[in-house]
Order: sequence, then C-alpha cells, then structure tokens
Amino acid sequence: MRIALVGNGPSYKEHVEILNSPEYDLRVGCNYTDPLIKVDYSAFCDSKAARLMRDQGTHASYRKGKRLILGERAEFGLSCVKSKPGGSITCLQLFLREGLIKEVLPLPFSIDHKSGDGQKFFTSGHMAYQWICRNHASATVHVYGVDSLFTGDPRTSYSQSQVSNTTSGDPNTEVAEMWKSIWKRMTTETYPDMDTTFIGPDGQTMKEI
Repeated sequence: MRIALVGNGPSYKEHVEILNSPEYDLRVGCNYTDPLIKVDYSAFCDSKAARLMRDQGTHASYRKGKRLILGERAEFGLSCVKSKPGGSITCLQLFLREGLIKEVLPLPFSIDHKSGDGQKFFTSGHMAYQWICRNHASATVHVYGVDSLFTGDPRTSYSQSQVSNTTSGDPNTEVAEMWKSIWKRMTTETYPDMDTTFIGPDGQTMKEI
C-alpha cells in the first residue's frame, strides 16, 4: 500500500498531478488541504482549526465528503463550542452526528520541551503520520509539504493562513527544530520500521532525519 501525507508547506504544489494519480491508495491531509488535492482523511490536532467547519463557520463546506482524524485536544475543544452561534448542540456532537470523525488519537509519547507548552509543537502533520503508522504499518509513506525539514524555516507553511490569515510559524528557527525533533523521534524510535520518504521543495527527498 502506498500512502501520501499532504502537509501545508507550499512545495506540495509541485506534486499535485502525482498526488491525484493512482500512484497512491490513500491520501491524508493536514487541516485544510488544497481542494486541488482529493484527500481521503484530514487530520486536526487542535480545535481552533477544526471548529471553523461548524455551521456558519468559514470552512463549513469542507465537511462535505470528509473523514476527520482528531487529536484529543481537538476533541475536547470541539466539545466546548456550539455547532453554530446560539446552537443547541456542540460542534463535537454535530461532527459525530454526521459521521465525520474516523478516530481520536492521544499523543504517541510525552513531549516536554523547555519552552512553553511542548504539546503545541506536535502538529497535525505529526498526527496524520501517527494515524498512518498505527493503521497501515506495512505501507510505503510519502510525506509532502513538510518544508521546514528542508528549509529550517517554520513560516514555510499555509497552516496559519488557512486558520487566521496570519503568517505561519514563528521566525525563530528553534520552532522548526522542535518540529524536526518530533519527526525524528517518530521515524527513528516510535515507528522505526515504516518505509517513509519526505519530499520537499524542488524535488528534494529525505529518508533519514
């Protein structure tokens, strides 16, 4: 089985044709994947992004035909906001009613970064990879759009612009290093037997982090 994980780094645009081709049996996106790419599942680590899909939300139309993979923080946050302003049920209840939620995942390991809340550095990309590894352990995985691994720049992502129209990431490259440290831990310690290739800008590839 061949699976594509589609992150929000702009280099994914170099590969739209192959991402939509029969090359892949399954495609997992992160937050709001470009509509040019037809993903089977969308991973949301936090509720701030996911709740934009509620009724009357800016991304309500994204619910159509989607299955969601949520982190525990996203699940909790969706239980604290209404399905629409003044609504009678929560956003989580709405998503469950519509059968949108495929699975809710805990963090795969303890994250204890010295700066602030370490969990914030566990991204939807990490969680999408976690889900793939847990459910398709023998798959070949190609990870697109994780540009910070190649550039060291956490701002090379569309994630924040999709959610709040702000530049993604912190200009401090330590953020990219924290993201990288989690990728390294996942690929070398937690899921060392996965056949994983990262595909970055200008066709660069990376097998080892």
